[in-house]
Amino acid sequence: MRFDRHIKARLRGETPARLRAAARAIERDRAEVPLFPELVRHQTPTDRIVAMDSIAFATVTRWRATDAALWRTTRRAVRALPEPTRTQVLATWATGFCPGSAAYLADIVRTAAARLS
Repeated sequence: MRFDRHIKARLRGETPARLRAAARAIERDRAEVPLFPELVRHQTPTDRIVAMDSIAFATVTRWRATDAALWRTTRRAVRALPEPTRTQVLATWATGFCPGSAAYLADIVRTAAARLS
């Protein structure tokens, strides 16, 4: 079955450029609340980079899990179609007229199922 690969979740780590950018961001945060330094979320550039990396990793992981669930649901819906309709849907999908995302295949399946009703 045709599909487009999803981006992989990875940690970017510390680089000199990211450390400088994180230091600038921390300074901006400190300038916003000069009387309350405890309100600054990150105290060091390394803390900020680790926090940003963990947020990005969790976001991409959540995207991938959502996409995987949609693929499972869509494949289940394809298998539930009657044989002639399933063959037609898979042939349409194989032509590659749309991106290889589960959402596009789900739309093709819903359209085919609506025609059956």
